[in-house]
Amino acid sequence: MTAAQPGDIGAARTGFTTTDRFILRMAVGATLAFALSLIFDLPLSFFAPLLVVKTLPSMPTFPSLLQGVLMPVVMWIGTTAAMLMVSLFADAPLVELLIITLVLFFTYYAKRRGAPGVIVLLLQIAFCIVPLYGTVSLDMAHGIVDVLQESTVVLAVTLFLSHLLVPALPLPVQVAPVPPPGLPPGAAARIALADMLVLLPLLLNLLLYSAFHNFVMLMMTINILSDLEPSRSRITGRNMLFGNFLGGLLAVGAQQLVYLADSLVFFLLTVFLAILWFARGLARGGLSNDFFRIGAGTFILILGLAITPEHGGSEMSYLQRILHILVATVYASAALLIVSPLRRIDPGPANPAPVQG
Repeated sequence: MTAAQPGDIGAARTGFTTTDRFILRMAVGATLAFALSLIFDLPLSFFAPLLVVKTLPSMPTFPSLLQGVLMPVVMWIGTTAAMLMVSLFADAPLVELLIITLVLFFTYYAKRRGAPGVIVLLLQIAFCIVPLYGTVSLDMAHGIVDVLQESTVVLAVTLFLSHLLVPALPLPVQVAPVPPPGLPPGAAARIALADMLVLLPLLLNLLLYSAFHNFVMLMMTINILSDLEPSRSRITGRNMLFGNFLGGLLAVGAQQLVYLADSLVFFLLTVFLAILWFARGLARGGLSNDFFRIGAGTFILILGLAITPEHGGSEMSYLQRILHILVATVYASAALLIVSPLRRIDPGPANPAPVQG
């Protein structure tokens, strides 16, 4: 995926090329999403910004009304279904695990067949996070359902505002969008099985032992898998894992500066500048694309958790955060290495679906 688009009509007049606008839109979008999440006092303040940086690269033009409405609707359906599952099977974690496993498999399968990545990610987050909170209490599960639904509304609003504030340049010719190519059914099912197996041990630990402190590991692994496309080269996987680690370390360092400054304006400025740097790297394309894409998501996740008054949130120490980042990176590396034979794709005409968010 290349963020920059050809045909920079009007760039000489405005001084901003398509690439410049993409970079600025990413930084503005992440900052706006954080600001709105904090204004509305959403506990998981990182959720909307995380999805913004995953969605904007695949949304180079102004989103349609259907796209804006679809995301909150999908999250409402996902969280409502997940809450119903938690209510019915609160005393049967193995049944919950079976249902979550099936949801993960079919959503990963749909993604490999060409379904929009952001829709898949919304459903996966709903069915992973709501049961996790349900291991503490049903009241907490109900609370997180409201937070996820409200955060997705913030996501949709932010996408519209980002394109309003940093509009795309007009294209010389209106070209009908080409549906993203997907993998054949057999390959899609095999890779979906591999991705599901990576998350399964974490979910098993979380549901059976109420290991809420592993929330960071779960979110980081979901973040990695949402961007990791099947690749014939291991360089892509290594770049993404290095990006995950670097993004986490930068977030921990930024957290200390934010604590010292004790200023909302400084926090938002930190987010803006960091995402500006990540987006600039992402716009270059090539192998470094994966490094900067996963790094931006991890940076937002870890920095957002630093100001989150939840389990695994702001009460964690500096060293605990670094340890969680290390453990999550090592776990993802080891798990992906184990399932790598299942994730291989044969050279041929079929290409993996492009990153959708």
